[in-house]
Amino acid sequence: MTPVPRAGARPASLVGAELLKLRRSPAWFLAALIPAMAVATGAINFSQNAGAHLEATWVAYTSQTTLFYGLVFATLTISLLAAAVWRPEHRTSTWNLVASSGHPRWALVGAKSLVVLVPFAFAQVVFTGLTWAVGTFLFEIDGTMPLAFVGANAISVLAALPLIALQSAVASRLPVFIASPAAGLVGAVVGVGMLGKGLIAAFLWPPSLLTSALTLGSSALSDAGSLDWAGIAPVLAGSAASSLVCWGLLALVGGPKRG
Repeated sequence: MTPVPRAGARPASLVGAELLKLRRSPAWFLAALIPAMAVATGAINFSQNAGAHLEATWVAYTSQTTLFYGLVFATLTISLLAAAVWRPEHRTSTWNLVASSGHPRWALVGAKSLVVLVPFAFAQVVFTGLTWAVGTFLFEIDGTMPLAFVGANAISVLAALPLIALQSAVASRLPVFIASPAAGLVGAVVGVGMLGKGLIAAFLWPPSLLTSALTLGSSALSDAGSLDWAGIAPVLAGSAASSLVCWGLLALVGGPKRG
């Protein structure tokens, strides 16, 4: 039975009800699958270029997994997670019940969108863990995984907040499952272009922010920021500003049309 929040419930209770819905959600499978695909793609590229163009080091190897994950796969992960979280509301009449519970629409939409952060954080753990496992046991790279790689993946959880709101707005309004992933891919391509041109707006565009966070301290991109305050501060500031806009937009337009 789908949990329906009671009237008068606190915001934390709304989030708790949405977390209960995640227990059997395909979001967990997607949160493991997409990072695994990114690691596999990066590992294949590393193996094909090791020795000739890339040294057999952790820095070189993690740059390859980060490149593919940071440019496309991370944005795709959030897009699919948002679509998975909103899918039950489009397939059943649950949203009509929830929307009739007496809570403000923005609170209901915000709670459902915020829980996307949980499987995405899990995806980051999967990505980091698989990158380490493949590098250690398959490629037998000496030394330890760079702390910058781990730190960048942790920071990216915060940097993902604007993109979560944006993709949740798309997924909540459009009942077609593929709509959010399609929009996410377009956004990722636009973001790559903005970063390539060095536009300041890239620090406000959600997909670009996520890419910038994931590539901190990495050699994946030639103009990637360093994992120090000079590199982290613009990402965090951009994430805060972009979050205000994207979560505000979500509060205004998010949620399915009531049947």
